[in-house]
Amino acid sequence: MVWQPEIEEMKRRRAFAEEMGGEAGIAEQRRRGKLTVRERIDLITDGGSFQEIGQLAGAATYENDKLVHVRPSNMIIGLGDLNGRKAVLTAGDFTVRGGASDGGIGNKGGHAQKMALDWKLPFIRLLDATGGSVKTFEQIGRTYIPTNPVTPGGVSAAYRRVIAESDDPEAKQAEIEAKLEALSSPFRTAEAFNIEDIIDPRESRPMVSEFVQMAQPMLETQLGPSPMPYMP
Repeated sequence: MVWQPEIEEMKRRRAFAEEMGGEAGIAEQRRRGKLTVRERIDLITDGGSFQEIGQLAGAATYENDKLVHVRPSNMIIGLGDLNGRKAVLTAGDFTVRGGASDGGIGNKGGHAQKMALDWKLPFIRLLDATGGSVKTFEQIGRTYIPTNPVTPGGVSAAYRRVIAESDDPEAKQAEIEAKLEALSSPFRTAEAFNIEDIIDPRESRPMVSEFVQMAQPMLETQLGPSPMPYMP
């Protein structure tokens, strides 16, 4: 087959994407009692219905002009069914860069929003890794959007001098991490009404399905051009 080498290369790159942030990142997600982003998408959508868009986007590493690895984008976007109704989904992958956005990989989130507006589909965002810097936690006593896990890398960067000047750097870093972890409680964010409700994660699919069921008929009446500018 003429295109067989390209097909094999595509499969290889998709395999890198399926690895997400690698074993260490996935292990940290497990330690926190969380599912990976791909597991959450599979559970919230109708089985086998999710169609990912932009899976090949990422930061590639080449050696002697040969691809050796691809760190995938930390945002997954695509189309999925919920109780038979189509919706656009985006989800952040905490295992890649701790969920921090990567300007070098393009505006996948904006593209997904444009799709939802153009096609008049409900838009669902599974948020796992944003909410403010570790310094912000300390300043306002909560996250912007719950729950933002405190990563050791973020703490060591934000408090580099404090940690370095302490008699026991490891103990000091652990102390700071414990303090910030307490501030990441979603209940503190709810107190400031930065979120409307807190639910049992096991109720996510029924609630999201209900939202899609309610939103779809309304969206079908919103005819006309999208308010967002053209995106290729």
